[in-house]
Amino acid sequence: MVLRTEPWPRPRFVPGGGPAHVSFLVFSASPFPQPGDGTMPMDFVDWCPFDGWHPGFTWGYRLRQTSAAMFAQVEAAARAALAEPDLGMTAALLDHLTRATGGANLTGTVGDEPDLGGLQFGWAMVRWLLGAGATVVLDAMSGPWFSREQVLAFRPEGWLGHRFALEREVEFSTRPIEGEARWSVRTRGLAKFGRPDLELVFDADEPGQQVTFGSQRLTCSPSPRDADLLELRP
Repeated sequence: MVLRTEPWPRPRFVPGGGPAHVSFLVFSASPFPQPGDGTMPMDFVDWCPFDGWHPGFTWGYRLRQTSAAMFAQVEAAARAALAEPDLGMTAALLDHLTRATGGANLTGTVGDEPDLGGLQFGWAMVRWLLGAGATVVLDAMSGPWFSREQVLAFRPEGWLGHRFALEREVEFSTRPIEGEARWSVRTRGLAKFGRPDLELVFDADEPGQQVTFGSQRLTCSPSPRDADLLELRP
C-alpha cells in the first residue's frame, strides 16, 4: 500500500505575501484525458497530497488543427530557447513539440498558504497528463522546458523527502546594466510562492561576489564562454 504524500512543507513561511500562481503548458501527440476516463491527478498518491481536486486549479486544451497560430508561437519560443541551455530545450524535445497534436494549459491560484500543496498539485496535474502520453512540459511561470523522462525522474527523496527543489522552480537571468559597470541578476518564478521576483545588482569589477539562494551559494563571475555575460555558479 502506497500512502498519500504530505504537502511540501514551508518551514520559513512568514504571512504577508500575495496569492501564489502556478502555470504549466503540456504537449502531447496522444489524446488528453476526458471526463469519465476514470483517471485524475489525485490517483498519483506519491505526487498529489490531496484526496480531491484542488479548487484553485483549472485546465483545458487546444488541438493543433484548430489553434495553428498558438502552436506556431509556442514553437518559435522553443526554438529561441535552444540558444539558452539553462531553459532545457533540446533538438529532441523540439521534435516532440512539433509532433504534438494537442496542448494543455494547467493553471492555479492559491492563497498565502503555510505549505506548498498548491504547487505540488500543479506538478501532480503534469504527472497525470504524462501518464496519458504527454511528452513536453513548459513551466510557464519560470521558463524551463522538461521532457517526459525528466519529470518522471524527479526523485521522491529530494528536499525533506519530497520532489521539491527550489533551484528547479526558480530561474536566474543575468545582463549588464546599460551605461554602468554593474550587472543585474533577476529571478523568475517567485510568483509560485506569492512573492515578487527579485533583482540583484553586482559590481562588474568585483568578481567572486556571492549570493545564497535556497540550498545553493552562488558565486558571481564573468562567463568563460562570453566576456559580455555574467555567470552564477555553485
